[in-house]
Amino acid sequence: MPNAWDIGSAALFASLGFEAIATTSGGFAATRGRLDGAMSKDEVLAHSGELARAVDVPVSADLENCFAHDPEGVADTIAAAIDSGLAGGSVEDFTGDHDDPVYELAEATERVQAAAEAAHAGAVPFVLTARAENYLHGRVDLRDTIARLEAYQEAGADVLFAPRVVDPGELRQVLAAVDLPVSVLVVPGAPTVGELAELGVARISVGGAIAAQSAPTLKRLVLELGGKSALIVRQDANVRMALAQALRGFTSHAGQGCAMNTRVLVHNSLREHFVEQLAHAARAVKVGDPADPATEMGPLIRSGARDRVERYVALGLESGAFNACVNTRKYQKDVDADIADANDIGVTGTPAFFINGRPLDGAQPLEVFKQIIDEELKGR
Repeated sequence: MPNAWDIGSAALFASLGFEAIATTSGGFAATRGRLDGAMSKDEVLAHSGELARAVDVPVSADLENCFAHDPEGVADTIAAAIDSGLAGGSVEDFTGDHDDPVYELAEATERVQAAAEAAHAGAVPFVLTARAENYLHGRVDLRDTIARLEAYQEAGADVLFAPRVVDPGELRQVLAAVDLPVSVLVVPGAPTVGELAELGVARISVGGAIAAQSAPTLKRLVLELGGKSALIVRQDANVRMALAQALRGFTSHAGQGCAMNTRVLVHNSLREHFVEQLAHAARAVKVGDPADPATEMGPLIRSGARDRVERYVALGLESGAFNACVNTRKYQKDVDADIADANDIGVTGTPAFFINGRPLDGAQPLEVFKQIIDEELKGR
């Protein structure tokens, strides 16, 4: 059962033929720029109800701990979820306190019983999932987890769920101990869907994984659309013009313009010549005092920025990339503090261009492959 985080994702999952959809507390929170667990009861119910009204398949809501410690508050949340048009929802035994994360068994069972009574009180079917949160919060205690699931079954739950219990041997023990359908959260290292089915798992959840995976994809796309895209040199391109554009984009604006390229994709037939000419031109760039009219490439003005650039260059080299320009920098004195006066900066060195590099985590957004600028302090 896929976990939707907005109307669009819910509609997509429904169109793909899924017979039911769940929400994700973490995914929903991310759409509001917040962390998992930061949404209020009213916000979650409004969001879940919106999804339920948007699709023609049943929607089950991640209701966290039902936003209440007492059984009465738990029951009120379940009743409100039913009124919102939801077909199901969950109640977990996480207290919200990371120092004391799980309710005592007796209290947790009372909460599940109250939720079950509210879920089954009306004419509208509502599937209640009871969650044992031990493994999510560092309490890797299978015996206690099974005891909780058994108690939640007796308290009236319809589905049982122990997130992060994925070891096949442990799942066999869970499945042997209870009669109700068991849901499993798929995480890295978990058995495959087919293997889980063979074990007897009735339902699979991905939690906020799909929503989380969409974020880096969106980030890469936005960076491309935002102007930091590749300069593409086709086989029939004017190489001289392409070289000039590449060099100008990488150096004269220090990569901070709104439409500066950070990469060049060159047709194989032009590659060797293009790299040779680009490196030659880069070595000829005058790097120096920004107050000097002859300077073509100025300095980074903070030591922290310099250190960050050098760190990513090192990562690039470690990844197997080749620097087409030999960096000739030599520090006369380390820069230990932010530089307030650009006139005090002395710069030596050349830009760096990586050949055959691969994207590095965090590197492209910071646009560090365009240049290596060397900072020095004079007279200190």
